[in-house]
Amino acid sequence: MKRKLSGITMIYIVIAIVFVIGTTAFVLERNDSLHKYLELSTGLAEDMIGENLRMGFQEPSTVVNVLAEDMFLIDAIENGQETDVINRYLQNYKDRLEYEVIMFADARTGQVYDGETVRMVEEDEEWYHNLLDFPVGSTSLDVSKNTEGGDLKIGINISKSMEGKDGELIGIVDTHIETMSIKELLEYAAEEYHLELILAEEDGKILAQTGKRQGGNLFAKSSDLAFLKGKLNDLEPVKTWLKGENLFSDDRFVQTKYLSDFECYLIALEDNEEVHDQYQRKMIFILLMITGIFLLVLFFMIRQVRLYRVKIVSDAATDELTGLPNRKAFMQMYMNASEKALLKNAQIFMLDVDKFKTINDTYGHAAGDEALALLGGKLKEITEQNGFAGRWGGDEFIGILYCDIAEAQKLLEKLSQEVKQSEFGKKIGMTLSIGVSGITEEKPLTKLTEKADEALYEAKKNGRDRICVNQGDKEEDQ
Repeated sequence: MKRKLSGITMIYIVIAIVFVIGTTAFVLERNDSLHKYLELSTGLAEDMIGENLRMGFQEPSTVVNVLAEDMFLIDAIENGQETDVINRYLQNYKDRLEYEVIMFADARTGQVYDGETVRMVEEDEEWYHNLLDFPVGSTSLDVSKNTEGGDLKIGINISKSMEGKDGELIGIVDTHIETMSIKELLEYAAEEYHLELILAEEDGKILAQTGKRQGGNLFAKSSDLAFLKGKLNDLEPVKTWLKGENLFSDDRFVQTKYLSDFECYLIALEDNEEVHDQYQRKMIFILLMITGIFLLVLFFMIRQVRLYRVKIVSDAATDELTGLPNRKAFMQMYMNASEKALLKNAQIFMLDVDKFKTINDTYGHAAGDEALALLGGKLKEITEQNGFAGRWGGDEFIGILYCDIAEAQKLLEKLSQEVKQSEFGKKIGMTLSIGVSGITEEKPLTKLTEKADEALYEAKKNGRDRICVNQGDKEEDQ
């Protein structure tokens, strides 16, 4: 005979299959995912460096724009203020911004104010002469690269022509700053994204770099980047993979980006050992986290399935209106109590609502349902600690009490009075007829119900709203 697998076993088998397939796919996709990860990291590093370098333009651009429209400076120039007044004003700017160079050149006199001295403009000062041929309000940008001291620093020179109140050119303002250490910027990005970064000119001359390679030229024969010769251009970035030296060495991703503002190229290479280790740690962590979440979901799913099963069983055994066990469930509870020898000297009772049909006809079926629900709740209260009860059918109820006959009568009288004296009971004139019989020996439930039903019939015959006890050959009224 074939054994049927339980639902839970099937779930575990499915999970095992999914986990094996997922793990296999994870291993097979590792290289492809790693390549995508490296391409993204390289792109982010290049964007970060480019953005940081471009930010170097923002402040000096703002400074020259503000100076070119500064009404105090314009008035001082047009009104022929003393040179000391103009120099002090420029020096104040320099001190507040911590700039080494802020200058103004008077287009009418050729005088240059630098915050400290006044001199005549010289013929080789391009920042001044170049702007004379452009419309008033034009801006000039000049970028220089300084590699003295083994560290690249970018010099930014921004000039703007100044317009007088009559719309004519009155002078040119100029500022010059050097950016932060490019090496520091590259090292920060290299550490953040685990890359080797190189800043080089189109001819391959290395301006700044991180990593182990030292100075020199990208295109040297001994360089692993010599293949870039002739491929660097300002339109299309180079994206490629350097194959590992052997089967067991990892590929290295290389990407280039042209920094147009600085007329140089940024080359990024992934640091294979550290980035591969870091990537593997991340992937293992993600895999463990997914596995943990999956097992947690599985746990709650199995728990919900079990709770759902319990609910289904409970719903099937419970009378929806009264919340008490239905007839089938009560019979099972009786069998369980009998097997545990709990019925010795116990009492069985049956009861119903007096003139229940009249209640339905007079007050409606909703009132009848409410009456049954009220009775069901009261029955739960008196039996939950000392027996059990159920709905036998219609308005008839049955129950077992683990006590002697006197205590049973006392509990059932309390039940009858609470129902009768309840607000709803008073409204509809609700009373109960109850029949009780002792369980002196274990008998089939059908035999015991006959005895209790006889007592119930006697209670009805004697005027209802009473308890009648079946004591063998005679009935006792209460």
